[in-house]
Amino acid sequence: MLMNALCAIRLSLLSLCFLPMVVHASLRLGAPFSDGMVLQRSSQAVIWGWATAGETVRVDASWGSRARSRAGADGYWILEIETPGAGGPHTISVEADEKILLQDVLIGEVWLASGQSNMEYALSKDKDAEAALNGANLPEIRLLHVGRRALPAPLDTLTVQWQVCSPDTVANFSAVAYYFAKKIHEELDVPVGIIDTCWGGTRVSPWTAPEAFAGSEEAFIENNRKVESNYARDLKKYESTGKGRRPTLHRGWSYLYNGMIHPLVPYTLQGFLWYQGETNRSDGVAYGPKFKRMIESWRTAWGGDLPFYFVQIAPYAYSQFPHRNINSPLILPELREGQQQALELPNTGMAVITDLGNLQDIHPAEKAPVGDRLALLALRHTYDQPCMADSPSFARLSIEGDRARIFWRDADGLQSSDEANLSWFQIAGANRVFYPAEARIEGDTVLLHSPEVAQPVAVRFAWHESAEPNLVNSAGLPAVPFRSDDWINAAMADQPIIGAKRFHNPQDKDGYLILEDFEGTQQTGSSPVGVTRLRPSRGSGEANVKVVAGADNLADNGSGSGLQLQDFSTTEGVALEYEWNESVSVLEVSFDFVCHAKDGSGLITLGVGTKGVPLISNNVRLARCSLYGNGKVFRQNTSDGRPHQLLCVVNDLDGSAFPYVDPQGNSVSIPPNSAAYWLDGRLLHREPLRESDPGNSRIYETGKNLGRIGLNSTTMHSGLHFIIDNIAVRDLLPEAKEAHPEATAGSVPGSAPNVLLIMVDDLRPELGCYGAEYMQTPGIDRLAGNGVLFSQAYCQQAICGPSRISMFTGLRPDSTGIYALSQTLEETLPDTLTMVEHFKTHGYETVSLGKIYHDKNEDKAFWDVLDRCKADYYVAPESLAKIEERKAIALANGLTPDVGNSSTAVASLYKRAIRGPAYESAAVPDNTYTAGIIAERATGFLKNRSAKPFFLAVGFRKPHLPFVAPKKYWDLYDESAIVIPSKEEPEGAPSVAFTNWGELRSYHGIPEEGYLDAATARTLIHGYRACVSYVDSQISKLLDELASQGLEQETLILLVGDHGFKLGEYGDWSKHTNFELDTRVPMIVSGPGVAKGEKSDALVELADVFSSLSEYCGLPATQSDGFSMVPVWKKPSRPWKLGAFSQYPRKGGMGYSVKSAGWRYTEWFDQSGAFFDRELYDHRDSHLASVNLAEDPEFLDQRMAMEEILLGGPLQALPQE
Repeated sequence: MLMNALCAIRLSLLSLCFLPMVVHASLRLGAPFSDGMVLQRSSQAVIWGWATAGETVRVDASWGSRARSRAGADGYWILEIETPGAGGPHTISVEADEKILLQDVLIGEVWLASGQSNMEYALSKDKDAEAALNGANLPEIRLLHVGRRALPAPLDTLTVQWQVCSPDTVANFSAVAYYFAKKIHEELDVPVGIIDTCWGGTRVSPWTAPEAFAGSEEAFIENNRKVESNYARDLKKYESTGKGRRPTLHRGWSYLYNGMIHPLVPYTLQGFLWYQGETNRSDGVAYGPKFKRMIESWRTAWGGDLPFYFVQIAPYAYSQFPHRNINSPLILPELREGQQQALELPNTGMAVITDLGNLQDIHPAEKAPVGDRLALLALRHTYDQPCMADSPSFARLSIEGDRARIFWRDADGLQSSDEANLSWFQIAGANRVFYPAEARIEGDTVLLHSPEVAQPVAVRFAWHESAEPNLVNSAGLPAVPFRSDDWINAAMADQPIIGAKRFHNPQDKDGYLILEDFEGTQQTGSSPVGVTRLRPSRGSGEANVKVVAGADNLADNGSGSGLQLQDFSTTEGVALEYEWNESVSVLEVSFDFVCHAKDGSGLITLGVGTKGVPLISNNVRLARCSLYGNGKVFRQNTSDGRPHQLLCVVNDLDGSAFPYVDPQGNSVSIPPNSAAYWLDGRLLHREPLRESDPGNSRIYETGKNLGRIGLNSTTMHSGLHFIIDNIAVRDLLPEAKEAHPEATAGSVPGSAPNVLLIMVDDLRPELGCYGAEYMQTPGIDRLAGNGVLFSQAYCQQAICGPSRISMFTGLRPDSTGIYALSQTLEETLPDTLTMVEHFKTHGYETVSLGKIYHDKNEDKAFWDVLDRCKADYYVAPESLAKIEERKAIALANGLTPDVGNSSTAVASLYKRAIRGPAYESAAVPDNTYTAGIIAERATGFLKNRSAKPFFLAVGFRKPHLPFVAPKKYWDLYDESAIVIPSKEEPEGAPSVAFTNWGELRSYHGIPEEGYLDAATARTLIHGYRACVSYVDSQISKLLDELASQGLEQETLILLVGDHGFKLGEYGDWSKHTNFELDTRVPMIVSGPGVAKGEKSDALVELADVFSSLSEYCGLPATQSDGFSMVPVWKKPSRPWKLGAFSQYPRKGGMGYSVKSAGWRYTEWFDQSGAFFDRELYDHRDSHLASVNLAEDPEFLDQRMAMEEILLGGPLQALPQE
């Protein structure tokens, strides 16, 4: 018995969580019974509780019904009492050795609402909350809220209280449940009792009764042991540190059922409402069996097929948010398909809300229509009311020549909701390529046509996570998304594998692996490549492996290559290996596979390895099978029983990228000594090759050109079905050399574009083109209008020197070892190739004007012109007088500027001690200050340039401190209108995350400690904005000169900041942290071939600049930690990186930070390398960090997703297409 198997687990947890012991010596009632409750009308309502063993319990109702029961040996009693029609209030007397009188009891309709955060979503947060709450004085609606409880054993009772619906009682109640109850109450004119038992961020299995896992005991126990182990660990940390929130057991299978559903069984209900699925998003269609199992387990508990109405989840751009761990926009439609499987059960209904989503918010705020649609289902199917409740759904497909006709159910009055052409229809022919279709309504059908498809075979509707289609019926109910095909990944997981044989470990030969009915791979290309042997992934070698070649080819395609494993059980794994000789430099390996485990209990890793044995460091549950290459794990749901294709291309060339056309027709550049992987035609990953792992030398010969197609297993259980087929290994280089002679030549095109690189010190992405309407930046705004603006660009360290060195070398700070201003590239890495040297070597004239590197001598040998364009910081007499005054004080205190007579440290102290004011406004021309001089010399260069292509780097020091700018730029802003940011630090942020902003404190007029007063803060912000506008005006001069010289169509322009800056946020005035405000930078690119006037949310980094400019200008690829942005320059909307990485040293240790689309996660390590703290911030709606959510159990999914990205590092987060 499953329950017996769990006894040890439950007992072990009694010390960790409180479980009430049911020992009753007096009369008590079950959880749902209290004053104000609602009993189901016209029913045999169940009432239960506890009394002294053997005691007779008498129940008498004021409407005349009565019933009797006797308490058993454990004190438990249960009875049924007949209820009348709707009405009340009534009383109920329960009497044994004591008496309980229940008062204000209504008779009506009772429903239970459950699910995760969208069902939990409070009415007070609803879009129409104010109006809803004002109208919520509804005494005939009663509310019962069940608090969060996750328990390893079923809980018999809990303390809850029915409440009369009012603005106060319903404010924090489920909005969907309330709107449902209100609609039922209004339509039927009866009292309604609604039970709200929800928990945000939860999966379906924790809500499932434990008895439903019979047959999957091992998986059940394994999951819950892991949950309990993590709980014990996190509880210990919580109790010792007091940080975050108390951990919970909400991931345990059946634990939510035990704590939040079981205490309510068998309270007489009319039915269930359900809104959940987002946290199961990666399951796709596999959600269906889990969902049906949960529904059936509830119905079993209540003893009948009660109505079960659920919500199909809303559109949301999961794949754009890496923390959601979804890489394909087609996963959401598959989950919906899984939800639809519940309609196979009797007495179920589905509310479709494709018109109510928010693509940027997983919690759409408009809940009234959701509740109303659930109510319509109940009114039509439970109460037999004459209304239209069901959305139009796919009935059948008819092919009519070059057109396809879709027949619908519930299609009365089909129409476009917005009177526009029907949207989100697709059509495909035998080539299985889907094209947008023209769709026309004809009666209760829709006719599709596309000029791209001569003979239609399949159609899809709203088959995308972002689909918000406009097809509705006369009730305004949106049509159900569907597909008519079962291609690529559409085979149902429980379909039998035809003719499957078995791969097994004979009882009499330990470790002896047998593969039945295997035939070798196809061999194509000019070199001898192919499968040479079959081996276990780990073990003592080839002697323990036997290949049994049979006459039968198990694959049904006649390819001559096939491998099928059924009921596979091993802890060793198996791999098909192939070798290639040294003449093969570019290798393509592809194969088809199907993988499915009936009980989902195994742990496997499947993939292609190159140049050695991939290290497997984090195998994952079969329900989320991994694909790996060279030790990197890609989390993909490939164990779903559907056919997939994996493709790997290995570029073993030492100095040249390889141009490869992928299965989708995209041109993909594979860097030298790298491999690229595609799953089902979608680029997963690119990464450098590595040599064989010495730890596996007993199996593999180190240094051999060896590849493997492997199934690796740990704790693999029986019931696995695995097929691999269509194995093909090909040498690509010979044919590629004919088509692309440049593939190995490494040559530079004869005509190269110019490069204008504009760097702005301390520039925040707080500009007009970034949405800051109060900023006067017409020059930069014009540049953005002619190019691509990146909203999520990041530096690698928020300090001048390391950030700029990282950009010019393409190496991250951990690669350069440069973390401080005192470190120079010349001293630390004198032989490192830089962007300047690369362009100089390949024929460019290289010019540096202003501040490019922090150190003035960096790359001195490779600049044709190196001019810092120095000018005095201050010109106002009062500023100069103050400096002279401070000089006298410094000298009197023994500080000296003469480095020859004092230490460098003393000289540095002197320099800081004589600093002038933090700001200055003087009525002077632009060229009085440095920025104006830089612009003059840059425009002069453009007028007098040579015939060579140029690499012109223009570096503006402003808006870096001090904030000095001509008065006319100060006059652009009204200082009194400036809003000072809050000084409040993020709640729960560790002290190591902050800095003391010593740079500003060294200026005259700034206090040495404490916060700034409001007047000073407002003036500083005013000065910063004036400096930004000053620099913007100089950039306009550059752009004007470029245009006047006719160079716009010959020049790539890239504008970047070196890091951000805090202007009083968190009470701070500096950079020098890993916070979003310091690591996020502006980045705008414009030039021939670059998209125009577009914004991109792609995650890009300054470390990408070197690779990007090299590729754009046709220079040979270089070794770099960055990745070329050229593809996203041309197509800003394409999928891109999963994360952008930054770091900052602190107290000898290091903080490593990653930014995804909407979240920032940071881990801190001390001087010894030991982890000691973490941060997680939600930046979906703001660039300000407000609360550190790292230890909040509600956000554990997000933290784990971010941990995975940070742990995988930049190579794991490479572009997804």
